[in-house]
This record gives sequence, C-alpha cells and structure tokens, in this order.
Amino acid sequence: MRYRIEHLSQHRLRIRVQNGALTEYSREILDYALNGIPGVRKVIFYPATGGIGIAFDGPAEEVTRRLDRLRFDNVTMMAGQIEADPSIDMEELRQRRLSPELKSRLRRRILLESAADMLLPMPVQMGYHLYQLITLREI
Repeated sequence: MRYRIEHLSQHRLRIRVQNGALTEYSREILDYALNGIPGVRKVIFYPATGGIGIAFDGPAEEVTRRLDRLRFDNVTMMAGQIEADPSIDMEELRQRRLSPELKSRLRRRILLESAADMLLPMPVQMGYHLYQLITLREI
C-alpha cells in the first residue's frame, strides 16, 4: 500500500494514504484488514484526508511491514464490488427500526414461551427447544 507516515510514536502511528480520500466501503475493508494485524488495538479513519490512525502494541516495524505488504488496489477492487452489490450493509441494519406490531408479537411470543418453560416439565421443554434448534423455525 502506498502511504506516508505523518506521525509515529511508541504505540501510535498516523499515516496518509497516497491514493486520496477513502470511500465508506474502502474504509470498511481497510478496517477489517488493519484490525487483523497482530498487536493492532484500534484503527481510526480520517476520511476527508485519507488519513488513518493506528494504535498498536509491540514494535512499529511489524505494523509498517504489514502495511507495506497490503495491496491497496485489492481494497479498491473489493470496495467497488461491495458498492455495486445492492445487498443490505451493517449500517442500514443499524438504522432500521422494528414496527410496533412486530414488537407486540415478539413480546407476546417471549411471554408465552417463558410461561411454558415455567409450567412444562423439563423433558418436554428440552424436546421443544431441541425441535426449534433442529428446524430453525421462524429465524
């Protein structure tokens, strides 16, 4: 990966990617890749400038060696594939809310299953829950 070291201390490294600003999808892929480096504790992105802050334990040489081996063209290719795929991403899932009707049905089901667990004998409870696990109903 082509980058420039902006700041280096004993446990923190701040770099600037020379390819320019980072897209949302390239940040997501880089976050996964950089957190996979042994010793990396935290990764912070500065999207407008293409900057990345990396907090790590251990020698800085290991982190920079792994950064040198990372191919940014693979990151941009994968980001393009994710952007082209219209599937639901994690951010959209976080923003979605449950409707009041669905919440009411879920509460009712939880209450009924809790009452059944309290009243039914243990072998019947285990059989029912085993059946749910095997069939994975309504999940």
